[in-house]
Amino acid sequence: MKKLNYTEELKFIPLNKLFLEDTEEVKKIKSIYQREVEYIQFLGPIESFIAYYYYYDNPKLEDVDVKKAIINVRTNWNKDINFFKPIFEKELMGVISFTLQNAKRKITRHELFLVLGYILWSIDNRKITGDTKCYLNWICNFFHLFNKEEKKKFDNFYDRLGKKFGNTKEEIRVMKNEGKETNIKFPVTEEALNILDSEKFADYRDEIWEKGFFSETLNPKESEEKMKTFHKKHDEDMNFNCKKCNKKISAHNKDWHDGMCDDCFDKKYFKED
Repeated sequence: MKKLNYTEELKFIPLNKLFLEDTEEVKKIKSIYQREVEYIQFLGPIESFIAYYYYYDNPKLEDVDVKKAIINVRTNWNKDINFFKPIFEKELMGVISFTLQNAKRKITRHELFLVLGYILWSIDNRKITGDTKCYLNWICNFFHLFNKEEKKKFDNFYDRLGKKFGNTKEEIRVMKNEGKETNIKFPVTEEALNILDSEKFADYRDEIWEKGFFSETLNPKESEEKMKTFHKKHDEDMNFNCKKCNKKISAHNKDWHDGMCDDCFDKKYFKED
């Protein structure tokens, strides 16, 4: 099967030209948890791209790389595709644009952010396993990418995990999420916690302040100062030096790329694509 390069073979249209206008009714939606079917034509292509990219293009990719890429895309959604430097991020933006262009129905920016937040929640859900590629392997299994040996390894991992946590065979099958129907009904309290937890990851308002991503947590005075350079270009106001290589950098990079040039920033926060 020929792999598609979204940055070269498809026409990229900026996301702000593809959204419906957000309404107060739409903004009331806090998460797409338990509404996955309603948003499957957006969630499916994005997760499929992530799985195929990991499996065929970069098996060194880890869950944390996907998380950082999604946060960067969600934070800089209104930027041109060439703003994104890592190949994975650039192609992720491409597939999002392509998906919005070709979906049978249009959605708002808020709804897309909820879809991306759902993926962030799915990644976080699997931290407890201790596997740095748990989410990536899970979606590879879901899209049937594994060969016989890889599939066996995946199943054994969940069988051991289920045994460790005292899960039944049916519950382990649900954990694998292989698209089969189940009669399992989880306790109301567990469902309520899932809803609250998914809503937390769907809340994107404070995303740019996340520790270890673009900037450390700032107090109100610091954030007000840094916001002055948020929309500056990467080659504007080049009066600073990269703290790693001493190369000239912009005011934007100083405040939003941890005081580093693009190359040093990518090496620190993103694995090589």
